[in-house]
Amino acid sequence: MLVIAHQLISFIWYSPYLFAFDWMNLTGYRLSDIPPFGSMRFFTPFMLSISASILLCYWLATLIYKLNITSVYRGVKLALSCWLVFLFVFVLTHHYFANTSIALTLIDTGRDAIIFAVTGAVLTLWPGKQVQHE
Repeated sequence: MLVIAHQLISFIWYSPYLFAFDWMNLTGYRLSDIPPFGSMRFFTPFMLSISASILLCYWLATLIYKLNITSVYRGVKLALSCWLVFLFVFVLTHHYFANTSIALTLIDTGRDAIIFAVTGAVLTLWPGKQVQHE
């Protein structure tokens, strides 16, 4: 469910209604750069994105369980802390070394922040979650 939500958030985020044209202008990407449908180059980014979503869900669920987080606020706070420490600062550093626009950094990492926050909230409320006290 969350993996599908991640893909939908990404689809909306990078749609023409939000940041598609800004992202394309900042990266220099053109519609003609899209690989042909059915080619491995077309599907690889989606497979990587799905794999990353599965890993994110697994590790955030593990942290939420181990830390016995039961409130949505604390779940979102944990997820956004992970986003800030493990993702944002590294992407920001990479983009600065690559002389990339801060706007591109904010577009890319803004989507990730939303995905992390949604994941933290949903996993905190997950109905099948059983918290054991040690």
